[in-house]
Order: sequence, then C-alpha cells, then structure tokens
Amino acid sequence: MRRLIRRNIAALLLISLLSVTVTGCWDNQPIEERSIVAALAIDKAEQEYEATVQIPVPALIVGGGGDEGGGGGKGGPDSVQLFTGRGKSLAEALLDIQTRVNYPLFYGHTQILLLSEEVAREGISNMLDFMRRHPEFRRRLWPVIVTGKAKDALVIRTRLEQIPTTYLRNLIETNLAGGKATNNALGDLYMNLSDPHQQVILLNVVEAEESDYKLKALAVFKGDKMMWSIPHPLSNPAFHIIRKKKGWNMVVQCPGDQGNIVFRPTGVKRRIKINAKPRVDIDVEVEGNVEETTCRTDLSKEHFVKQLENRVKVAYERQAQNLVREAYRERGIDLFKIHARVHAFHPELSKTFDRPDTIRTLPVNIRYTVQVRRIGLEAQ
Repeated sequence: MRRLIRRNIAALLLISLLSVTVTGCWDNQPIEERSIVAALAIDKAEQEYEATVQIPVPALIVGGGGDEGGGGGKGGPDSVQLFTGRGKSLAEALLDIQTRVNYPLFYGHTQILLLSEEVAREGISNMLDFMRRHPEFRRRLWPVIVTGKAKDALVIRTRLEQIPTTYLRNLIETNLAGGKATNNALGDLYMNLSDPHQQVILLNVVEAEESDYKLKALAVFKGDKMMWSIPHPLSNPAFHIIRKKKGWNMVVQCPGDQGNIVFRPTGVKRRIKINAKPRVDIDVEVEGNVEETTCRTDLSKEHFVKQLENRVKVAYERQAQNLVREAYRERGIDLFKIHARVHAFHPELSKTFDRPDTIRTLPVNIRYTVQVRRIGLEAQ
C-alpha cells in the first residue's frame, strides 16, 4: 500500500515538473490583433501589380460593439476600409499594404479574389504562386473576373449586406445553386492549372455597379490566360455540356403569334460520343416549364406545345453552333473539354486528338431535344 502511494506521489511530482515546461501556443495571435481581409482585388498599374484589400471595421459591424457598448454597429458599405499597395509581384504589393496597416494581415477569412480582365488576360500563374504557398488562403474562396478595375468592385454601396463582398459571394452561390454560375473555387483553379489535359478553365465574370453586382458572363481561359468571355444567356450550351447545369432561361417567339414565351429549364442530360475519324457527337436533353407567356395562343393544344419545343431546340442549337465556331474554328479552344475526355475515357484515340491541328478542324455536332413539362395555369 505504501509502495502504491509512493508511486502516485512520484507520478504527480513528475507531471507537475513537466507542466512547468509547457508554454501553450507560443505563436498565437489574438483575433482582435489581426486585420482580417474579407476580399482581395488585383489590378495592373503600369508594369506592377496593384493589390487592394478590404478590411471590415469591427466597431461598425452589427454586433461588433462600439460606443454603445453592446450590439450596435452601423453596418453597410462604410463598415469596411480599403488599403492599396503596389509591387512587381503580389507578395511585394501585399507587403506594401502591410506597411500601412496597424495589425498583421490575416487571409484565413478571405471570401473573394477579384481579378481585373487585364490581369486575367496577361496570365495568372505567377500571381497564384504566392497564394498557393501561403497557408492562410482557403481553397474554397471564389476567384472572380471583374470588367474594368477590380478594386472598383470593393466600393459598391449595397445595403443588403454589411460587407459588400459578402453580397457578391452570396450572389455567386445563389446562381450556382440555380445552375447559372460556374463552380471553380481557388482549389479547383489550382488543380486545373496543374493538369496538362485540362486546357479550358471557366470563371465567373461580374460587373460592379453603384449599389450591386451583375453576373455578366463566363470567362474562358486557355491555360492560365483569359481568351474571351461568353455573355449570358449565350453561355447556355457551355453550362449544359460541361457542367450539366440548367443555365439561363430561353426566350422564344410564340407559335403563330407576335408575343414571347419564357422557357425555364428544370433539368439537363447530355451524352458525348467520340470516334476515331475524329468526330464528336453531343446529344443534350433539356426539360422545363413555361414561366411566362404574352401569347394569345392556347398552349394547352398539343401541336402548339410541339412547336414551342422545336423553337426552343432551334434556339439552343443556334447558340451551340455559335460557340463551336468561335471556340474551335476561330480560337482553337477546346471549350467542351473533349481532349480531357479522350485521355480519360478513350486513351486509344489520344494520338489522333493530340495533333496540333485537331481542335480547329474537329467536327463537333450538337443536337438538342426539348420537352415542355408544364405550361402553367390561367384562370378562366
């Protein structure tokens, strides 16, 4: 019994001695001593990068305290402050900003990366190298292309969110859920740029207005350079074929009438067939509902529904033909990622599709089938 007691005492003494040497988190940084970057915008200024960070002002955020001592805060667009720096690299530009900010910049809560078209067209690999190495940048933040200056998108005066870029993030996520935005997050961008067969990358393009943002187009990248943008809703075939997403509504003329019908897609299926000729056949099936009509035609009659389906089919196929002509024939861009599909599912055809001239001359035939499920009800 005495021996057991002595052992317990010895163990307690050893634990006490070891606890003296434990110092806890030696490199911890209190949250109130960090400058949290909500968004990062990157532009070109002469031969340098111009980086702008958006930092929320805690005292002006609802729930952030302040003079009232508790739950106040003003919120709104005035609740953030912008800092801008320049440098020959992104790292230099952010270091320039740090010389102006009282606490260390913290990127762990950054939601949006805004890139101007000028930066995107020049190439983004060198700029992303810093972010890829930095441990604080999350892989789930959204890279977005901005028409005009990227930093201008940080100063919109929306009143629906306390932090403007939170509004932009929600806008993208809402349209992504509706099949109208592409879902390339920063981590996806890293992987796509590292894959030699992933020749095309799609990013969302937004336009900053005075009080809100507008989701405007799809930016098409070949490698790390933006080549051109597809305006909405002409981007429908890209959403259907690449992402199997619903895309945007289609407006067509009424059968036998001067009014219009708005067709809202509710589901998409697609099949891609590739042979050694080489030749690509893509069949797309879209089903949806009539969302609005200004027709005087009675759409409940079967032959009018068939005419409507044919009109939507023709409109989709016209968009697809335009994309094939501009992407494959004129720009030599494999928009529908046929090359990657060949290497993944048809390796025996790789030699045929790896020839430099294949993309521009590749026959890509796209056929649509449209089914109208509901025409809606009207009170009689």
